[in-house]
Amino acid sequence: MNMLGNGLRAYESGSYGGWGGIEPASKASSNMFFDNAADGNNSAEAMANSMASKEKSEKELAFPNFLPQAMNDFAARLTWSTTSTFSKANHEPVVKILGPTNIRSSAGEKVPLYGSVTDPDGNKVTIKWWQFKQAGTYNGDVEISKSDSLNPEIIVPKTAKSGQTIHLILEATDNGTPALTRYQRVIITVR
Repeated sequence: MNMLGNGLRAYESGSYGGWGGIEPASKASSNMFFDNAADGNNSAEAMANSMASKEKSEKELAFPNFLPQAMNDFAARLTWSTTSTFSKANHEPVVKILGPTNIRSSAGEKVPLYGSVTDPDGNKVTIKWWQFKQAGTYNGDVEISKSDSLNPEIIVPKTAKSGQTIHLILEATDNGTPALTRYQRVIITVR
């Protein structure tokens, strides 16, 4: 699923994430409990406290649910294979970044972003920009002004450290049947 050209660029690196998931930062299984406490306390209470803390951190960084978009894409592909007329099937929006998709910026610097979206079927398309926190190495929130426009701005947080990355996604969904979504990813690396 990460090899599909949906604009998420997940094929470039497993750590980018996409419709097929994301490569975990830790090789340890997230479905198993490992007691890393120096005291070796494996009591039920210690495990429950650890799991509650883990669930909270995972909830804060819950991976986006791409399943509806991927299934709609699959349904559209089935329609394409059985329909001989282009206009009788829905086609995904065309999403582009006008400018570089990899940007180097300093903490505190304002970064304007520029996108372009068209739809080959003339459908109405809704857009939004969002921060893909699970893919970036900067864990804080990045405010995106005018996140529902093609030309938002962000300010790289002053707390961002040199070498950290911020992944921003331009998402476009049409109102066709089935509704199709495409993306473009901009990666900001803090200098």
